[in-house]
Amino acid sequence: MNAPFFICPQPPVWNSIYQNLCKFHAKNCPTDPTPPVPLILAGWAFSTDEEKANRWQDTLNWAKTHGALNLIPELSESDFYGASTEQ
Repeated sequence: MNAPFFICPQPPVWNSIYQNLCKFHAKNCPTDPTPPVPLILAGWAFSTDEEKANRWQDTLNWAKTHGALNLIPELSESDFYGASTEQ
């Protein structure tokens, strides 16, 4: 069995990353747009895998633009949500 293709972090992990990015935002760039809200809870239930992947990419782009990529940890396979085929 092949490893699943990464789509986004699991909801609890994604929320933790989001909370850290929000703290960074409040301290370092409060007048800029906030980090993208993760698709968790109802957002998770009512979004497609493609929408989840796109929102995660938006999060990575936000972190890169604002110098906060260091706040996104390396994820283990148990930390991420994946699919059996590439999205």
